[in-house]
Amino acid sequence: MNALMDQLTALRPQGMAAYARDLLSARKPPSLATTIKQLVYAETVERRV
Repeated sequence: MNALMDQLTALRPQGMAAYARDLLSARKPPSLATTIKQLVYAETVERRV
């Protein structure tokens, strides 16, 4: 997973990278559809800031 996080961080979607870290530490991850929606939302919020 560290390689995946490194690749995600290198692409610079900071919102997605931050959410992905939280997601990977969750005991029970959400569904794929929910995960993708949340990743997009996190990146949208980050870019607006």
